Amino acid sequence: FTIGRLDIAPNAPSVVAERASFSIDLRHPDAAVLTQLGDAVAATCARQAGSCEVTVTELSCAMPQRFDAALQARLAGSAARLGV
Repeated sequence: FTIGRLDIAPNAPSVVAERASFSIDLRHPDAAVLTQLGDAVAATCARQAGSCEVTVTELSCAMPQRFDAALQARLAGSAARLGV
């Protein structure tokens, strides 16, 4: 996963943040694993929240796609011919 965006308020030095928002980009080649990881986000955040309020909102969902094997082979052959 990656944290794609982080928004802290107030965003000022020496001030305790009142709110923090961030996005998580989860990826995995296995759709079942990806679904399991995505389903665990809310519970994981809730367990770590302490006395803070946590809200989890799913913004989008895209299952993994396999890159065409024949195209992969052509790209690998082209790269090898170019010495890349």
